[in-house]
Amino acid sequence: MKFNKQTLVLLTAVLFFNNCTQKSSSEKILKVLTEIPELDITFIPEKYVAYKTETPVTVDGELTEGEWGNVEWTKAFNDLEGDKKPAPLYSTKAKMLWDDNYFYFAAELVEPHIWATLKDHDDIILHNNDFELFIDPDGDTHNYCEIEMNALTTVWDLMLTRPYRDKPKVVDSWHVYGLKKAVKIYGTLNDPSDIDDKWTLELAIPWKVMEELSNHSGAPLNGEQWRVNLMRVNHKIDISNGEYKRKVNPETNKPFPNFNWIWVVSGNSGCHAPELWGFVQFSDSKTRDDSFIDDKNDDVKWALRQIYYRQRAFQKEYNEYASNNKQLKSEDLKVAGINFNPEISVMNNKWEAKQKGFNEKMVYIRWDGKTWIE
Repeated sequence: MKFNKQTLVLLTAVLFFNNCTQKSSSEKILKVLTEIPELDITFIPEKYVAYKTETPVTVDGELTEGEWGNVEWTKAFNDLEGDKKPAPLYSTKAKMLWDDNYFYFAAELVEPHIWATLKDHDDIILHNNDFELFIDPDGDTHNYCEIEMNALTTVWDLMLTRPYRDKPKVVDSWHVYGLKKAVKIYGTLNDPSDIDDKWTLELAIPWKVMEELSNHSGAPLNGEQWRVNLMRVNHKIDISNGEYKRKVNPETNKPFPNFNWIWVVSGNSGCHAPELWGFVQFSDSKTRDDSFIDDKNDDVKWALRQIYYRQRAFQKEYNEYASNNKQLKSEDLKVAGINFNPEISVMNNKWEAKQKGFNEKMVYIRWDGKTWIE
């Protein structure tokens, strides 16, 4: 067959175009995550059973034997970054109870120099030594609260629509109306001339306030589980003219970074990573002998969380999200009892992944980290 010159030019152009198109398509398929992101800690969440008390706690800061004597302590707090940092200088531990009206917290903070200066509500309390609570009632990592209190019982309470990494709206105007709070000082407050023993505290958070963060009104149901973390901020100090001051680094002329001692270690992810917080299970057992009941769908959530971590890394590498598991190298993700092969959808620079879990439930996660079960 003979072709004229014009036809040959046209065929050459078509072949060149097809080759370029196939190459471009091939390159798109080959966009695979280069390096799988890994946590810098081993994820082993703490689990705590909070029992219902038949007698309301008198919130006076004193952890009396009658109210708290047979309530289990959490484990002693560790550094936020775990074993990568020195062990905390001073012991911190906590307890939890509940009734029909309040979620009760008690804590003991060993401290040889008890001090506090901030007195106005919603001051940045972490500039003092403080105790902090983080509560995510429905475990979706969105719409959670943070409550900080110093030894003067000054409180900073706020709500975040999602973690800082996901660019939240921080609602500083959110308040725990009806909060009960108290501190007991075993020593003296703001007196550097002596050595103190410790301070203890009690907080009672009304369920009414938690309703806007939870998926139902009122107190938790028996067996319900919330995500919670507890933390203590502690500063290096100097004593000058009979007063405590935050110790200043002469090289930067700024205060040294504070210590963060926490119930559930979260490493470089920081304290605002709700998927790493502890589980608190509410029990109305009068014998107080319940065991924590693991939910297998939490394993599905955790596997999907790895998809979230990898999507963030993929987007950083390619400026787009992956549309399938192969691109995310997810073949290593396993959940005992199911075939983990999530369906990933991408649209308008957002994504969602879903996986059939246990008990005929579908488990979801999306671009901003929110996870839920239907």
